[in-house]
Amino acid sequence: RAEDGQRYFAEAIAQETENLVIRYQYALSLEAYGFDAERAEVEMALEAATLGRPRDAYEGAINARATKLLGLLRDGMEEAFRDLMSRYRGDP
Repeated sequence: RAEDGQRYFAEAIAQETENLVIRYQYALSLEAYGFDAERAEVEMALEAATLGRPRDAYEGAINARATKLLGLLRDGMEEAFRDLMSRYRGDP
């Protein structure tokens, strides 16, 4: 259930407050589940992933991806945003 997933992500974020990857993965998951219903939460999760300080190269790459996605979303480029989210998730 989606509610369970959201609760698990909330617990992970609370335990790993500096972890950009969890916030980014949360945004990817929410968008896949129902972007229209979760748009504000997706935007907040992406913003959190852009504001954090990357602790390693992987988090740096995630930060760059989140920055690009957030820019597309805020610029109203919804189709490009959804396409890139799908690609980053590895959707077929």
